[in-house]
Amino acid sequence: MIALGPVGQREAQAAAARAAIRELPIALLAPADGAAPAAGVFRMVASPADEGRLAARLAADLGVATVGVLSPLDDVGLESANAFADEATALGLVVTARGGYDPTATVLEPDLRAFLGLDPKTNPRLRRHLARYGKRGWQTFSPDVPFSLLYIPDRYDHAALVASYLPYLGVEVHSEDFPDLDALRAKHGGRLPTTVQLVGDSGWNHPSLPVRGGAAVEGALVVDLFSPELASDFATRYQAATRRAPTSAAAQAYDAAILVLRAAAGAGGQRALAARALARATLEDGAAGPAAMDAAGELAREPLVLEVRGGALVPSPW
Repeated sequence: MIALGPVGQREAQAAAARAAIRELPIALLAPADGAAPAAGVFRMVASPADEGRLAARLAADLGVATVGVLSPLDDVGLESANAFADEATALGLVVTARGGYDPTATVLEPDLRAFLGLDPKTNPRLRRHLARYGKRGWQTFSPDVPFSLLYIPDRYDHAALVASYLPYLGVEVHSEDFPDLDALRAKHGGRLPTTVQLVGDSGWNHPSLPVRGGAAVEGALVVDLFSPELASDFATRYQAATRRAPTSAAAQAYDAAILVLRAAAGAGGQRALAARALARATLEDGAAGPAAMDAAGELAREPLVLEVRGGALVPSPW
């Protein structure tokens, strides 16, 4: 016998404690860090911190030296941002900028200006530019950007809004691999700007993101564990049953159920055997890709990287 769930973090903590007392193996579906395989407590889905760490590893793979993180100021956003910054630092990357914004706000220009150091009182170059060109100078100023990759963990709709402010405020986002450097230099008043690679988390993985974000998200990379287009059989059955496309959470829960059923089937009702089976569990063809339980009792997967190209989310070679 193995318990599966629950999905809420507080409920999962309570259920795990109760299950451990009763020596009942439990496979948690709450997106949070922490498992205890010796006590029969396993974690089956990725947490916001997991996604932040995956984004940092992608940044390291891309070979960038400096990174920034800009997140909504809520529990999920801060968990992702903190994990990203910690993992990036551990990997030898330099976190040169950290910022946040109200997750419910629709007007984000003040927060983005503060993040980019666009305050004439503290930015002498901007102050001189505005003195020369007046209010029109806000549209022609080329800011000093201290990072070459920016991680924005947020939902697709709000993330698209955040991204759209960047080019408006003079940030050059990476949209093509071989840009015209002379044109870039001319666009930025004779200086060659830092081109910033945008990276999002699973919240960006939505078909309307490219439409909502437009040119601001073209070339952006999205780190997730699942894409409906790459899991056609599961996605087709899920769509038929629910009349909506499956999410990453749904795919991970489906895979968790398979692993739990397999472990329970081979244990003959013995809880200790079921726990040992789950501790060694692997899944070669899961809806969210191959998976294997690690030594910490957490289900580990290889990330899926998508890229916004031609107004669509497509698999990236990264």
